[in-house]
Amino acid sequence: MINLKTTTAAWLRRGSAAFAGMAMLASGAAYAEGINTFYSFVGGIDGAFPYGTPVAGTDGFLYGSTYFGSETSTDPYTGYGTVYKIKPDGSKRTTLHVFSGSGADGGIPIAPLLLGADGNYYGSTEGSSDFAAAPYGTIFKIKTNGTFTTLHTFAGTDGRFVTGKLVQAADGKLYGVTQAGGTYDFGVVFSMKTDGSKFTVLHEFTGADGYSPVQGLTLGADGKLYGTASYGGVSGMGTVFSLKTNGKNFATLYHFPGSGDGGNPYSQLVQGSDGYFYGSTNAGGGSCGCGTVFKIDTAGNLTTLHRFSGGTDGSAPREGMVIDASGAIYGTTYNGGSVGAGAAYKIGTDGTLLGLISFENVNGLPTGFTAGADGTLYSSSIFGGANNVGALFSVDPTSAFVLPAVPVTTLTSDKTSVSGKETATLTWSSSDADSCEASGDWSGTAPTSGSKKVLPAGRGTHSYTMTCSGAGGSASATVTVIKTK
Repeated sequence: MINLKTTTAAWLRRGSAAFAGMAMLASGAAYAEGINTFYSFVGGIDGAFPYGTPVAGTDGFLYGSTYFGSETSTDPYTGYGTVYKIKPDGSKRTTLHVFSGSGADGGIPIAPLLLGADGNYYGSTEGSSDFAAAPYGTIFKIKTNGTFTTLHTFAGTDGRFVTGKLVQAADGKLYGVTQAGGTYDFGVVFSMKTDGSKFTVLHEFTGADGYSPVQGLTLGADGKLYGTASYGGVSGMGTVFSLKTNGKNFATLYHFPGSGDGGNPYSQLVQGSDGYFYGSTNAGGGSCGCGTVFKIDTAGNLTTLHRFSGGTDGSAPREGMVIDASGAIYGTTYNGGSVGAGAAYKIGTDGTLLGLISFENVNGLPTGFTAGADGTLYSSSIFGGANNVGALFSVDPTSAFVLPAVPVTTLTSDKTSVSGKETATLTWSSSDADSCEASGDWSGTAPTSGSKKVLPAGRGTHSYTMTCSGAGGSASATVTVIKTK
């Protein structure tokens, strides 16, 4: 069987090398204001590749985890991960726990930590020394001083591979999902007490109701649990679901089509003050299939707010969102942006684009956002930092997000009239655009600049339009060519 840990290590090595090269390509570019990279990981006991978004504690520290980390090797691609805490200015960095990869504490933490009502942090590990064999992940508790307790070890029948953040309900219990395991091996919804007792499988996914929920659950204002399954459902592109905390009344609220309204939701839902849940899909949407941002009500009525173009607005949104007091939504994408290292977006609940950030290598491949008490946004970069093995950074939401420029399109013809089999050459160019589309007496997608010969059919006036679109909107230009005979 494939050792996924070894496979992932190879992928991380390739990604780290690619981002190192990207740094040289982008080294001359101006970078957005309001972004501060305050820590770069080095590997070893310090950890490397911080998949889990750091969370803000009430004590002024950020708490998070790294995918790799070892007490016995400085190689950043070895070990089974760490839990750390750090001040937002980069000081007082402390490794609280180094995972062994054994059944005692598991290994490979991916999900963000949860700050419990008791002041302790709760988290999960995806697997152990070999993802193809038991144990299949753990749930743990860790105190701010590093005291660590394994609360539950998954056996497969009760689920396996936890990658989503836990949530705590009013009853004090922890709730979560697994990507696989259960009767159908499509994942489960579970609950447990904070001391590890009363572990209960609340729902087993069948595939028809979705499968492989990558991200965690959200507790709604109505007391129900809401979440997304990244695959399965009617079109195989994922679902939105809800259920009560006792496991009853499971309902599939929406089946993603994989086209205009997106597919493969990889983000945790967040509920706004308007009662809607907001989330994103990793695929589908526009012509490039680069993902969407959506809102959905408790009855399953979904509205697509934004379709990513794959350009400066990013591609493949994942991880969690943040909604501020004004209703602005903040999120990140793994890909896209001006240099392909990912982007961040700020949009209104009506879908109005309010600003973008294009990340450079130092913050490349960002995880989601978490908000501090003062509104500052925090995130981690999986491949970024001085060593290309991960970094932590902050974003000032008032200054870092910039509205993209509105595209400009020009279109000219070398002839105003033609006759017979004579052709005209149309030439177009654009700025601040990611794609172009021809219409009128010609059609089809086009690059953002180019030229093409056209042969008007029949006598009369023929109209040719080129519309180029980008994150800032669309702009069209039209020329006419008269065919005299």
